[in-house]
Amino acid sequence: MRISTHLRWLLFAGCAQSAISVDGQELRYLRFEPQAAKTETSASSASRIRGSRQTPAPYIYNPRTRVSVTNQASIFLRATSKASQHIEVRFDPEKEGANAGIQSFTLEMFVKATNVWHGPVAFKTPLQKTSSTWMMGSIYLSQHKQTYLGANARPPGGKTVRWTTGHHLSISRLRKESLNQWRHLAFVHDAEARTATLFVDYYEYKRVQLAKPLKWDAAPLLLGGQYDGAGLHGWMDEVRLSDIALGPGEFLRAVDESLEDVDFVAKEEVLPLDAGQIDFVEGFGGVGDGKFDNTKAFRKAFRELANKVPLAYNTLYIPPGVYLVSDTLRWSRFLIVQGAGKDRTTIKLLDSADGFGFPGQAKPLAVVSAWNGRGRGSGSSIGSYLFDLTLSTGAGNPGATALMFHANNHGAVENVAIRSEDGEGKVGVDMRWPWPGPALLKHVSVDGFDYGMRLAHQEYSMTMEHVILRGQKVAGIHNLGNILALRKIHSTNSVPAIINAGANGMVTILDSVLSGGAQETTAILNRGGLYARNIQTEGYESAVLEEWKEAPDQLEFQRRVIPGPAVEEHVSQDRVTMAFESRRGSLKLPIEETPIVARGDLKKDWVNVRKFAERKRGKDWTPAIQAAIDSGARTVYFPQGAYDVYGSVHLSGAVERLFGMKAMIGRPKDIEGDWPAMIFDDADGGKTVSIERLQIRGFQHLSSATLVVRHGEITPYRTGPDCGKLFIEDSVSADWHFDHPQQVWARQWNVEQHGAGPAIVSKGATIWSLGFKTEYESSKLWASDGAQTEILGAFINPTGRIPEDRPIFQNTDSRMSLVYGTSVYRSNHRVHVRDTKGGETRDVVNDALNWQGSRARMDLFVSDPIQE
Repeated sequence: MRISTHLRWLLFAGCAQSAISVDGQELRYLRFEPQAAKTETSASSASRIRGSRQTPAPYIYNPRTRVSVTNQASIFLRATSKASQHIEVRFDPEKEGANAGIQSFTLEMFVKATNVWHGPVAFKTPLQKTSSTWMMGSIYLSQHKQTYLGANARPPGGKTVRWTTGHHLSISRLRKESLNQWRHLAFVHDAEARTATLFVDYYEYKRVQLAKPLKWDAAPLLLGGQYDGAGLHGWMDEVRLSDIALGPGEFLRAVDESLEDVDFVAKEEVLPLDAGQIDFVEGFGGVGDGKFDNTKAFRKAFRELANKVPLAYNTLYIPPGVYLVSDTLRWSRFLIVQGAGKDRTTIKLLDSADGFGFPGQAKPLAVVSAWNGRGRGSGSSIGSYLFDLTLSTGAGNPGATALMFHANNHGAVENVAIRSEDGEGKVGVDMRWPWPGPALLKHVSVDGFDYGMRLAHQEYSMTMEHVILRGQKVAGIHNLGNILALRKIHSTNSVPAIINAGANGMVTILDSVLSGGAQETTAILNRGGLYARNIQTEGYESAVLEEWKEAPDQLEFQRRVIPGPAVEEHVSQDRVTMAFESRRGSLKLPIEETPIVARGDLKKDWVNVRKFAERKRGKDWTPAIQAAIDSGARTVYFPQGAYDVYGSVHLSGAVERLFGMKAMIGRPKDIEGDWPAMIFDDADGGKTVSIERLQIRGFQHLSSATLVVRHGEITPYRTGPDCGKLFIEDSVSADWHFDHPQQVWARQWNVEQHGAGPAIVSKGATIWSLGFKTEYESSKLWASDGAQTEILGAFINPTGRIPEDRPIFQNTDSRMSLVYGTSVYRSNHRVHVRDTKGGETRDVVNDALNWQGSRARMDLFVSDPIQE
C-alpha cells in the first residue's frame, strides 16, 4: 500500500506512514504523529488538511504486538454536503501482487465528528463490475429523519447490501448529543465465511451475509470522504488495514496508561460467547490487573448499555480480575451486571480515593437507580441485577458506601460479596432512595461499615435470604419504614443485628442466627411490626427489645423484652388477627431451598436456539425451539429478543434448563386461541428443570418433575393433576392457577394484575412465599379445597377503583397465615381477608389492622381452626 504521490499534498507536514509485520500478516498502518525528519510536502498542503493535537487517548495499545505507543496527533478533515477532504490510498497490482485482489480484511480507525454527516469515512471504489465496492460511514434514513452509523457492500456482479446499526436508543445513532466524542469504527470482511461486519466501539452491531466474497482491484481506498460528496467533518486517527478478519479483541485501543501484555479477547467462561452479553474487557477496554483505573471504561459501559428497553436488555459481563476505580460508578435500569464469581471478579475502589475520606459525607462506589437523587422519587428502576462479583471500598475510605441499590418490580443482588478492606465506611448496601423494591438479595455478604444495610421509605418491600453480616459498628440492618422479608440471616456483630426504627416499618425474619452480641445490647430493636420465628441469638442481653407507642402523641415508649438465646415465634405486641378461633401461631409450613441446576459444560451441554433458525416457519419459532429442546442439550439458551410461537412447545427430554438473556417466548397478539406457548410434560418425575432470565407467555405444568423459575416471568400459569413442585424467585407475573394439589415455594413474588382478579387461584395447593408484592385493584389470592397458604413479609398497594366487597385475600375451607402491610393513599380494600368455614363467612376489615399513618399493618393473620 502506498499514498498516492500526486495527492501527497493531502497530508500535513509530519504525517507518518508505517508498515509492520505481525504473525506473518502485513499490517498497513497510517498514523499522524510528528516526525523529526522533514517530510516532502508543499506549503499549500498543510493548509488543505491540517494536523491536530487532539487524540482519542495519550497511548494506542496494539493487542497483536501487545505494546503501547504514544499518540500525540490526529488529522482534521473538512467537509460540506457537496465535497469532502479525504486521503486516497492506492493499490498497485504490479507491486502488490496477489494482494491486489485482497480478500479477508479489517479496516479500523478512530473518528470524532463535529456535526451529523451523511456519507463515508471509508469508501472503496471499483474500476470494473467484476470488483467490489464497500463503504463504512453514516446513512440517513429519510423515513425516520434519523442518521445512523452504517455500511454497504456490493459483491462482484451482485447487488448492494446496505445496513445501519442499532435502534433509536442506540449509541450508533448520530445526533447532536453524540458528537464531539471519539469513536472506534471497524469494517471486517471474512472471505471464507462471506460476511461483512460493522463494529462500532468494539460492538458487533451488524453482520451481513454476502452472496460472494468482496474483491478488490487497483481502484483507490478513500479515507474520510469521497470525491464529490459529503464525508467526515472532524478528526481521524490511527487508521489500520489488516489483510485478515480480526475480532474486536484484536482492534487497536486508545488508553490513558501505557499497557503491555494485556489481552482484550473475550473468553467463554460463564456464558457462551454468542449468548449476547457484552464483555467489559473486549467491549470497553477494561483491565483487571488491580492497577489500571477503569473508571472511564465503566462509565462508558453503563452510559451505553443501561436503560435501553423496550428494544434492548443488556448484560455486561465482567471477566475475572481486580478492576480498580477511583470515583463513583452509576447506572440505571434494564441492565444485568454479571461477574465470573465473587472470588474471581472484583470492582475495587482505590485506597484513600479522592472524595471518599470524609466520614460525615457518604459517597458511593456504585449507584444503581433510575432516580438521579433530586426531586421526586422513582418507582421505575426496573430490572437492575448484580450477579457473582465482589465490591470492595478498599482502605482509607471512611466516607464510602459500597452500593446504593434501587430496583423496582424485579431485580436482584445475588452471589455478591461487599467489603471494606479496613472495616471503615458508611454503608454496605444503601437502599434509602425512594422507593426501593421489590427486589431480591440472596447469598450476599457484607463485611465492615457502620451499617451493613440501610433501608427507608414505605414502598415497596425487599426480600433477603442467605445474607451474612459481619463487623458493623452501628447495626447490621437498619430499616425506617420499609417492609422486609428475611430468612437465613447470619449476623456476627456486637451491635444490634436489626433495628426496625419506624412504626410503619415491618420486619419478618425466619431461621436466622444473630451472634457476637455485646451484653448491654439487644439482637433486634423493634419499634414497628415484627414477626420472628426460629431465631438463635448469642451474646446479647436480649433477643428482642420492643418499643411502641399506643398513640402518636404519647411521650414515652412502652417496652417489652424477649429474652434469648432462642425465639421460637414472636409477633410484635402480640397482634394476631383471626376471623374464626384459630391457633395463634402461623402455619409453619415446611420450607425447601430452591434447587440449583448444575451449569455443565458450556461447549458440550449448551446450545443456542438460533442454531436451529432454519427450522422456523416464517416468523414461527415453534419448530426451531422444539428442535433445540429435542437436540439432547442440557441447556437451551435464548439471546435477547422475542421468539413468537404459533403452537405449543413441549418441554421434555434431556433438557434441564432454559436460559434467556431476558428474552421472551410467547404467542403473537394477532393469533387467536388460548393455548399455552409451552407445555412442561416431561415423563421423568425425578428431574428438576430450571427456567432462568426468560419470559414465557402461556405455560402449562403437567409433569410431576420439579420446575424452577428464577429472574423470569410466566404469565399465565396453569397446572394439571399430579404436577410437580414449583419454586419461584424474583418473578413479576400474574394469572397463576394452581388448580390441583401442588407444593409451591416463592421468594420475591411480584403479582400484579388489573381487573377483578384474583391474581392467584389455589385449589388445594400448598403455597409458601417469602416476600410478596402486588398493586392495582384486583383480588390477590383465592384459596379453597383444603389449600394451605403462608405469605410472610408482603406489601399490598391498592390502586384504582375497588368495589367495597372485593377482598384482598379469600380463604374458603382452607388454612392461611399472612404477614403484610398496605400503603393507602387514594384507594383501598374495605375487606382484607374473607374467611369461610363450613358455609359461614366472616370478613376481616380495615379496622382490625394496626394503622400507622397511611400504613395498615397486619402483623399476623391466622386461619387455622383448632381441631377437637
